[in-house]
Formats: sequence, C-alpha cells, structure tokens
Amino acid sequence: MNYFEKHIGDYLKDTSHLSLLEHGVYNRLFDVYYTREGGIPDDQAARLIGARSRDERDALKSVLAEFFQLVDGTWHQARCDAEIARYQDKQAKAKRSAEARWGTPRSQSDGNANASADAMRTHSEGNAPRVRTPTRAPARPQSPDTSHQTEEGRAPTAPPPSAPAPAEPPPEANGHSPTPAGAVCRAMRQAGMTSVNPGDPRLAALLAQGATQAEFVGLAEEAVAKGKGFAWVLVALQSRRAEAAAIALAPTPQQQAAADPDTWTRTQSGVINRAASLGLEPWDGISPWEAYRRHVIARNNAGAATA
Repeated sequence: MNYFEKHIGDYLKDTSHLSLLEHGVYNRLFDVYYTREGGIPDDQAARLIGARSRDERDALKSVLAEFFQLVDGTWHQARCDAEIARYQDKQAKAKRSAEARWGTPRSQSDGNANASADAMRTHSEGNAPRVRTPTRAPARPQSPDTSHQTEEGRAPTAPPPSAPAPAEPPPEANGHSPTPAGAVCRAMRQAGMTSVNPGDPRLAALLAQGATQAEFVGLAEEAVAKGKGFAWVLVALQSRRAEAAAIALAPTPQQQAAADPDTWTRTQSGVINRAASLGLEPWDGISPWEAYRRHVIARNNAGAATA
C-alpha cells in the first residue's frame, strides 16, 4: 500500500499523551505496517523503523505495548489489518472486473461489424476502393434478430440494477449475543475509549479470572480522563486485582490468634490487653516489663487450667 487515510482527530485523541519521540515511532510503525501489508516481526521491529539509540528502543517498546498486540512473534494492529483487508479486497474486485470485461469472447456478428485495426493497416487510403453508401429512407427501428447466434456467441446482456444490500443488523437482531470480550469492548467504547481490541489475550485472561464489565468500564473512564489507552486499562486492572487478592489472602487478627494462641504474649499491647481481661493491675511503667509479662502469662495459664 502506498496510501492510507489518517484521521487527525482520532489520532490526536488516542496519542495526545505520547512524547515527540514516541509520535515518531508510532508513525514509522504504521508506515512499515502498511508498506509490508502485514504485521511487524518482533525481532525485526527496531531495524525496520530505524530505532538505534536506547531512547528510541525504549519508545518503541512503549508504543508497541500500548497500541499493538503480539501474536506468535509478530506485532499486529487491528485497524491496520482491517484497512489492509479492505484495500486487498478492493484490488481483487477490480481485477475480477477487468478480467470479466476484457476476457469475454466476442460474437461472430461483432467480428464482422468491427474490423481488426491490424487488418485495416494492410490497405492504404489511396489504394483501397471507395465505397459509396446508398441513400435510402431511414428504416423502421426494430429489435435485432439474434436467432442465428449460438449461446456462446451471443453478447452478454447487462444485469438489471440491483437494490443496495441492507445494512447488516446488529448481532442481537439475529439472535446472537456478542462474546464476553466483545461486550466489554463495546461498553468501553461507550465510556469514551475509541481504540479497543477484543482479541487481546490479556483481555481474555482477565475475563477468565473473573474480571467484571464494571471493572473494565470504571478503568476505561479513568484512562480517558488521564489520556491513557486500552493497554493501560489491561495492565492497571491486572495489577489492582493482584493487590486485592493479596489483601484477601492476608489473615485477620482473629485468624492469627486462632492459628497461634500465644500470639498475644509477643507484643506489649497484647500482654496489656490480656492483663486487663484477667482483671490484673496494669503495668506501672517502672517495674521490669519482663517480670510483669511473665506474671500475666502465669495468671492466664492458671485460669485456663481451672476452666
């Protein structure tokens, strides 16, 4: 492809947070993508766009992670793939149209009516006999008689104009519900995020782990406010879910006490609280702490033994 459309409004909306270096990397990636009419191999990306310095390579990694998807060692971009497919389909239709136009066999009558240009060149205008066309009354127009022509020799008739194809109904109209990933991406678009990728494997993994549509929409709104993209949402959601899981796995003080009954003996606050529950005098802060601690432990054990 030597040409592709660039919608300035969409571009600025999706990339306003990039640095000038990242803008350059982004545009070079798209140039290479459309020129190759396909994805960019991960091990050749830096060489293909000319990223040599450390800053350029860091910018390349950042842009690829946010706007592209790595599939089997090749970076893909959903919008690029759609534009390339549309371009190739248009080319294929033009080729078929040309073959249909120039490859149709001509009938015998067409051959008699239109002499070959090469044959005409065998006679000069001075040597060829001049034929006078007799003047006669105009003939009554009538339909040409083609009964003597064979089926193969008959010129093809133009098909009647067809009505435009109806717009494809949404999936729900055909009784088909969107996939979970498609539903999430649709909701994120409604939240203001224009660039999403329902085929991203990170999205599928988060959904398999139980991530909800509300979580995605909430982070999409946050990303739009911060000028971030779809990749930021996936990374942020994965991080926050990991933090929530770690907190949920941490034992509560009650669980710790049940697992280790002597936990209270290891902290000053635990000993003081136990002494109060046993009705003992509080520590005066002057006498040795260790002696007071042993006294509280002994009273606690004695109470446990008589219980």
